[in-house]
Amino acid sequence: MDAQSHESAEQPGLVVAIDAMGGDRAPEVVIDGTLAALASEPRLVALLVGPASRLQGLLDARGASAGPRLRLLDAPATIGMAEHPVEALRRKPHSSIAQAVQALAAGQARAVFSAGNTGALAVAANTALGRLPGVRRPGIAVVLQGQRGPVVLIDAGANLQPRPADLAAYAVLASAYARAMLGIEHPAVGLLNIGSEESKGSALLQQAAALVRGIAGIAFAGFVEGHELLAGRVNVVVADAFTGNAVLKVSEGLALAVLEGVAEVLRAEFAAAGPEQHRRLEAALARLWRRYDYAEYGGAPLLGVAGIVVIGHGRSSARAVASGLRVALRAAELELDRRLVAALAQDLQAAGTDGQTDGS
Repeated sequence: MDAQSHESAEQPGLVVAIDAMGGDRAPEVVIDGTLAALASEPRLVALLVGPASRLQGLLDARGASAGPRLRLLDAPATIGMAEHPVEALRRKPHSSIAQAVQALAAGQARAVFSAGNTGALAVAANTALGRLPGVRRPGIAVVLQGQRGPVVLIDAGANLQPRPADLAAYAVLASAYARAMLGIEHPAVGLLNIGSEESKGSALLQQAAALVRGIAGIAFAGFVEGHELLAGRVNVVVADAFTGNAVLKVSEGLALAVLEGVAEVLRAEFAAAGPEQHRRLEAALARLWRRYDYAEYGGAPLLGVAGIVVIGHGRSSARAVASGLRVALRAAELELDRRLVAALAQDLQAAGTDGQTDGS
């Protein structure tokens, strides 16, 4: 590929800082995903962050070289997936995660993407970028494929001890994200609960529901149960991080089990069919897989930090990395951070539910 083609004067490139060492199969799949994204996204400028000599060797092996659209930033250290976030960042200030976030903070990049240690990325982003006005703790927003279109689930793993005002902030942030990135003009918002009745749920959910009901700009649909999550009743589902992450992992595992079961049954049913029927069957199964494969979305934004930070799955393939970079690029193109600030000012702070009551 031509990694050195120049950005056009009419459409200048947008730099995304990429943690080249993040993920179970980094840096190889990160580089492959980056090259694929560069080939399909003319406005993308990739800043690969990691040990420069190693990255250069991998680029050389793929026939690619650094240039105006593919840049290297040397970061000799790597934070492992199992390392304690705060301790690792303290011991490794020149890690690929820390340096990628610093590039965003310094204005060298417009967005950050990492499939590495989520906790370390969140801590680095909070420290280097700060939080948006009205946000106490940022949350991870994940796009799931529902029966009637995409559904945004927030929080999927960042804030294990939320306050009611945090969940109200997530409702505002995820609604703004759904409008900007998914084109859903009036997203309906639900709080994930053990029942849809107003009397159900913990004190956290009861108090959060009262706050969200008072936000004029939110189309609050009340409580939603687990079986309603993807049914199309709501476009945004708000949960605490523990519940949201558990729901996400169960959804991924269930989707994989169901898809593999469907494929097994259909292949057995059409075992005696001719080549054309086999071709059509495999094409249909591929379409079905793409519809529910997390790699199609690729990246989950950390909403609430003062910058565009996109998190990739630790198991990300090259396709998932490319998809995540497209999410980061589109967020930068749409100035998602500016839109989130405006939404918080219009909805959250105007309603008197400002979540930033303290610095904790």
